[in-house]
Amino acid sequence: MDDSFPATTKFLVCDDHPPMREMVRSQLLSMGYGSRPDLILQASDGQQAYQILQEQVTHPHPIEVLLLDWEMPLMSGIELLNALRADDRFRGLPIILLTAVNDQDHVIEAIQSGVTNYIVKPFNKATLIEKLKKTWSTQQKKSR
Repeated sequence: MDDSFPATTKFLVCDDHPPMREMVRSQLLSMGYGSRPDLILQASDGQQAYQILQEQVTHPHPIEVLLLDWEMPLMSGIELLNALRADDRFRGLPIILLTAVNDQDHVIEAIQSGVTNYIVKPFNKATLIEKLKKTWSTQQKKSR
């Protein structure tokens, strides 16, 4: 995993469909992440994810990557993305948006909102690996 996030990276997977959250969690586990149960957290909507992120921000090992569904009740992924990018504490948080919508308007909106990367559903483990590597590379360039 030299060209991707360290194995101890803490993830938050936010999706309103439990099978999708579990699929992403399983893929992360099979990639060597989640060696401890507290390294892959889950949320079922944007409000719950925002609450978890706020609780975790002062934790000694805060959430380092957010995998975020676009379409959710209560608070959509794009609403959460906008809220996080407006908050200094989360401006640098890598956010990978997961969506079933693949049209240019959505991609442009996500980019303008400050998304780090974008995955179109359905996706497989290879796609997740590729997007995590690209996100890691982007983060490494920002920290130089």
